[in-house]
Amino acid sequence: MTNYLTSIKYAATASILVGATTLTSVATAQTAANKPQPVFQVSDTWRFNVTPYLWLVNINGSVYYDNTRLGRVNLNSSELLSHLNGAGMLTLEAHKGRLGLAADLVYSKISAQDSAVRGAVDLGSKTSVEQGIYTVAGTYTLHNSPSAYVDALVGVRVLDMKTSTSIAVQGTPLGLSKTKNTTTTDPIIGLKGRVQLGASDYFVPFYIDVGGGSSNTEITSQQMIGVGRAFAWGDTTLGIKNLYYKQKANNVTTDQSLYGVTLGVTFKF
Repeated sequence: MTNYLTSIKYAATASILVGATTLTSVATAQTAANKPQPVFQVSDTWRFNVTPYLWLVNINGSVYYDNTRLGRVNLNSSELLSHLNGAGMLTLEAHKGRLGLAADLVYSKISAQDSAVRGAVDLGSKTSVEQGIYTVAGTYTLHNSPSAYVDALVGVRVLDMKTSTSIAVQGTPLGLSKTKNTTTTDPIIGLKGRVQLGASDYFVPFYIDVGGGSSNTEITSQQMIGVGRAFAWGDTTLGIKNLYYKQKANNVTTDQSLYGVTLGVTFKF
């Protein structure tokens, strides 16, 4: 069960394998037909953005299963690949005038992760995890100028998780397992935007939200800041992202921080 904390980490490295070719090819695809636009401008026409991205995640946190602490996890992104079955990360945006919609979607599926039960002689317990973290929000542009924009956002974050632990502990029957299905929905509020660096094609994107208050979640928060470059076809962005959860659901208590470097490509339509 300890590996519940590692599911987002494994998603990051899968995206590396899937997205590396895309990042290389689109970086040279700028067309001369349009001028790069480092800062989005409010317009009465629809604007759409699609951003596949990579997230090299590190994890720091603790997990309690049925009030028994399984242990503390502190893992880095180099430990991710061996049990990954599938993953994907995507950000979507749509805007018309000052109103808009935004979504950040993260999915991972891993299997056969080592799990150590504290206070017992563990003989090789394994945990499989399938998890999605989906953030969806409505946005309103509070400020827009040629060099900066700021959007307020109000929405929800959904954590959908299925964990299955095959328990191999001295003194327990063979074939013992525990399975938990958890779906948690929490309201969030926040700000996002970007600031142009001088008169260049470079910009600083930022994002922050905070939420919680459901029966399961005490608090959840997400932050991102980075540097990007605008092209005629879209943007490339390098940043640092952190996602924090403190919650309890179905006797599984989690206090976790998922943080690391992101690399994304934004396509504009």
